[in-house]
Formats: sequence, C-alpha cells, structure tokens
Amino acid sequence: MLKRIILQIQRVFINSYNKPPPLGRWNIETCNKKLNNKIDLANEDHCGTCGKYLKNILNKNVKNNKM
Repeated sequence: MLKRIILQIQRVFINSYNKPPPLGRWNIETCNKKLNNKIDLANEDHCGTCGKYLKNILNKNVKNNKM
C-alpha cells in the first residue's frame, strides 16, 4: 500500500518536471505562417476592433475563391 502511494507521488512529480508549461498564445513559434498570423491578430487586438483586419481577410478569401 505504501509502495503504491510512493509510486503515484513519483509519477506526478516526475511527469510535471519533464513537461514544459503550456504557454498558449505566448509560445515561441517556429513556423513563419503561424508567427505572421499571431502578429496580425496581436495588432488587431491592440489597435481596436475597427474591422480592417476582418475586411482584409474576407477580401483575400473572395479573391482566392474567384481564382
């Protein structure tokens, strides 16, 4: 019984030290496409919701669908 408890505690602590913490939005991106998308979204968040970013994305999608 005690051995089982010790093994469970070891698993929890060993697994938590080996995994890097999830950083979510602040994770370092290596893919340029993801990085550029993250930069665009951060600029949109900072500048406000004027809708320019959304209009640009919609226009790009329309142009790509026409081709």
